[in-house]
Formats: sequence, structure tokens, C-alpha cells
Amino acid sequence: LECVIPIYLGLRLLDKKPIGRGKFLYNFRCLIEDSCSELVLVGDIFDFWFAWRNVVPQGCVRVLGKLAIMVDNGIKIHFFTGNHDLWVENYLSDNIGFIIHKEPLVIQRSTKKLFITHGDTLYQHKGVARLLEIMFRSRAAKWIGQRLIHPDFLCRFGHSWSRSNRKKHGNIAHVFDDKNDLWVKRSRELLTQSEYSDVNFFIYGHLHLALVYDLTPTSKMVVLGEWVDDPTYATLDDTGNLLLHKFHI
Repeated sequence: LECVIPIYLGLRLLDKKPIGRGKFLYNFRCLIEDSCSELVLVGDIFDFWFAWRNVVPQGCVRVLGKLAIMVDNGIKIHFFTGNHDLWVENYLSDNIGFIIHKEPLVIQRSTKKLFITHGDTLYQHKGVARLLEIMFRSRAAKWIGQRLIHPDFLCRFGHSWSRSNRKKHGNIAHVFDDKNDLWVKRSRELLTQSEYSDVNFFIYGHLHLALVYDLTPTSKMVVLGEWVDDPTYATLDDTGNLLLHKFHI
């Protein structure tokens, strides 16, 4: 099992030059193809994605084609929506073969039980951020985007929004504080619930931080890092051993 997060396909730097992130994933796919039996993409794989009825965002063709070949060869690919690509619908499942997840997933692999989600919905935003979250995730916003707004304009808007946030905040990694960390608290809350009490790995993305943290002697929180500056990914082998690795571009 291989887990990857986040790549932001389609992202351009602030100087508007393409950064070739798709080539990174293409090379990564070539690296893991012979050993991978299952691939988990834990959200924000695209810098922006929207599901129109008859239009597909430009770019990413070679990467999606290679991932489709992996699916054709019998490799399961799970795709979790993130806050950058939350508007994913049936195109990627029907044409590429992704198994789409919009909610957390609990699965058993090897001898371990995994809880997997992008992580942006584990906490609730407040104020304006909360209103924007509700608006962007609403059916009304999706309907308007599909029927009333030209795809070129909506793509420019999505990438511009992402770029302005990155310019304002930079690629700032989450500051981890084990005593007050929201994701640690939420993971421990989940462990108190009967359906999650035996989870061995809580796997998240979103935080731009690579981390393995012991919650209990039998449970760990795993944060997968990011592919903007320092690509990392996780593997789970047949014995249930989970490791974080750096992908050297």
C-alpha cells in the first residue's frame, strides 16, 4: 500500500512558470509500479478541479493516463477529495478507474486497521472561513459552476484563489504541538469510539508536514507531508510496517 499527498497538479509558481509537478508523479508511478498493489491519493492531488458535464480541466493528461494503466493492470487507486479538489465527480472514476472517497475510510490491510482522510474536515472553521466552506461545498455552488460560469473563467478563478493564498501565507507547514494539536485531539477522540478503538494508523494529509506520532502503544497518527518542496510518501508492507519515505526528484 502506497499513500501520497498532496501534489497540486496544475499549480504554477508565482512567476507563472509551470513547475512540472505532473512529471514528478509520473516518475513516482514508474518507481512504485512493480511493487505497488494499492495506491492511496489522500487529497489535493489537483491544485484545482471541477466536474463539468462535458469539459475536463486542461493538463495532467500523461499522469492520468499512466494512473489509468495502473488501474488496468489491477492496481486499486483510492482518491480522497481535498479542499483543492473537492468538486470531483464521476469523470475520474468512470474514465480513469479511481475509487472516489468524499468521507473518511476505515480499511484493514495486512494486520493493521487504517483510518484515512484528507483531514481538512476534521475541525470546523469559524467566521468567514466557515461561510466560505459551506458555500463551496453546497449543491448550489456546484450547479452554478456547471451551468452558468464558463470553464475558462472558473479555472482561472480557482488557480488564482490558490495562488493568492500561497502568496499570502507561503507554503507554511502546520506547526505541531502534541499537547494542543487539533488533529491529535481529534484522533484520540476517535479512539474512544467503539468503531475506531482498534485503529492502528490515522492517516492524514492537508498539513504540509511529514510526521509519525504515537497516540497509544498500538495507534499512531501519520501525516503524509507534501509535494510542493519536499515530496514524501508512506508505504505499508505485508507485515503491517508503515514507513515514511522521501521521493528524490
